[in-house]
Amino acid sequence: MRTLRRWRTWWREQLSQTSLWCGAQGRFVPPVDWSQAPASLLDRFGGDAGDALAALLRFLSPLTSHSARFHEGR
Repeated sequence: MRTLRRWRTWWREQLSQTSLWCGAQGRFVPPVDWSQAPASLLDRFGGDAGDALAALLRFLSPLTSHSARFHEGR
């Protein structure tokens, strides 16, 4: 249960504070409803469920690099 709470917090609070999101948020119309994340964000990517998930993961991939962690203060 703690893991689920931690992930929910990351999706709903922490992701929206990253420089990646701050630079990209204007491209998402309608705006992402963070209370419904990650589903609300996933809905913004087109295609079937598999294509949308792959696109979301590509979008998030800069957060997994060393330079992204450095810039985010981690």
